[in-house]
Amino acid sequence: DQNPSNAPCDLSTSATSGTHNFQGVGGTSGATPTFAGIMALVNQATSSRQGNPNYVLYGLAASSANYKAGNCNATGPAAGCVFNDINIGKNSTGIAWNNSVACTAASSADCSNQGTGFGILVSGGNPAFATASGYDMATGLGSVNVANLLSSWASFSRTATTTVLSNASGPPVFAGTTFTVTIGVTPSGATGSVSLLASNTIGSLGAVGPFSLSNGTVTVSTNLLPAGTTSIVGYYAGDATHAASTSAPFTLAVSPAGYASKTTIYYTDFGSGGPVNHLSAQTISYGTPYILTISVTKSDGTSCSGSLTYPTTNPAFPCPTGLVTLTDNGAPLNDYPSAGTIGSTNKALLNNFGFAEDQPVSLPPGVHNIVATYAGDANYTAGGTSNTLTITVSKATTSTSVQSSLSSVTSGTPVTLQATISSSSNGNPPTGTVQFVNGSTNIGAAVTCTPVAATPSTFASCTASLPTTISLLPPSWPRTPRIPVLPVVAALLSLLFWLALRFMPQPRRRAYAYAGLAAFALLALGIAGCSSTGSSSGGHTKTVTINAVYSGDANYSSSTGTTVITVQ
Repeated sequence: DQNPSNAPCDLSTSATSGTHNFQGVGGTSGATPTFAGIMALVNQATSSRQGNPNYVLYGLAASSANYKAGNCNATGPAAGCVFNDINIGKNSTGIAWNNSVACTAASSADCSNQGTGFGILVSGGNPAFATASGYDMATGLGSVNVANLLSSWASFSRTATTTVLSNASGPPVFAGTTFTVTIGVTPSGATGSVSLLASNTIGSLGAVGPFSLSNGTVTVSTNLLPAGTTSIVGYYAGDATHAASTSAPFTLAVSPAGYASKTTIYYTDFGSGGPVNHLSAQTISYGTPYILTISVTKSDGTSCSGSLTYPTTNPAFPCPTGLVTLTDNGAPLNDYPSAGTIGSTNKALLNNFGFAEDQPVSLPPGVHNIVATYAGDANYTAGGTSNTLTITVSKATTSTSVQSSLSSVTSGTPVTLQATISSSSNGNPPTGTVQFVNGSTNIGAAVTCTPVAATPSTFASCTASLPTTISLLPPSWPRTPRIPVLPVVAALLSLLFWLALRFMPQPRRRAYAYAGLAAFALLALGIAGCSSTGSSSGGHTKTVTINAVYSGDANYSSSTGTTVITVQ
């Protein structure tokens, strides 16, 4: 549900409306957790580990008469189909649907464009990885009918195997010291890999491997057995023709390593080369993305993983486990499992490489002195408090934009004003109020700013709307008093004729009378024009400046935005 307005899901929402109720995901981000859930159901149904499940998955497809005959088409699969074959034919241009990707001539000889610019990968002149009946590189075996998969899992038969442990170096051993054992699998034709699994009385589980078999056997050494009385088994994951199996347990007393511990807390941000860890004090604005990384090591600072990143090999020695607690200015920093959620605490479990991450972090403005404390475990003593990491957080800056539902209105026309308060903060959305102002006059009361949660492509924001009218009173218009043009002109013309006839000599009276008449006619037209421009019903316009003043809140600073409306 991707609705930014926190409204209920609406299946009729248009994909182009700007408000999307759903967000699409694809690739391993969607498939991996989904299939992990399916395999959890398989483990539950069979009450056993499965090792590499591909042997059974592909074996079920290869042994299914319906699948091989094309009767498991996704549009109408036969009953009992484990996989619904996805073969959706061709698109409107006659090209089979495919999983081809962009390329250049320099990147591949199979690129459709061997000149300059981009093309797509092709096979035989057609886009590569096309859909087809049965297995294909675009959709694999197809989609899974999970109910049929669970009921059919045990029907795929492979040769049974037996796994045994032998030549184990006996007790006593200490955690962190080397233990050696031989794992054998019969029949000897079994291929693939084995692992060593160890669990102790408090539930800790260690897994070492995988190790490749050679003629059905392999000798392994490890220093990663968990402390406490430990039950050890060898596990064979199976291959295409041999089933998985687990050895009988071997009981071994493993003494604690007795390491003294050291706890360090880092401020971790993200440079161009990846995460960067800082011990120094930091000054940031609210909502800046960062991680608090808590690392537990030996007292000399040696980490079992060799670094604060995930190693690509087994740890060099047993890693610390258990709880770390986090405080902020001496008070619990309740950020686990997620800051601000119901039931969150200041206690976090170390991962299997001896560190914990607090993310995302949104400390409020102020000075924060962060300290971590480790509780200890069977191999590591409880440590004292960590270094103090000081983080000073200032309010996030905001910008305010204002929009009007109409950019040009007649005086008194209803309009809706909307202000949007934006920030580059990754924290909680801003709150507070917005006051709309016409010049220096408030338009109504302040309006509550409604928070809008961040999306993958936007930051958190808030919006405030106000329906109102924009009016201009008569004194706002420049006006010229109306002059009664016709009566004035008539009076002047009468006076002109009387003077001409009374005082001028006879030959000149007519010429002067006509000249006076023309002059006063032009004067009357000018007066009439001036009277028209002074009318209140003429086409006058005036611009009105509307301000939106955001109050700010505990996390965000105030800001002001402006828009201009033309009023007639």
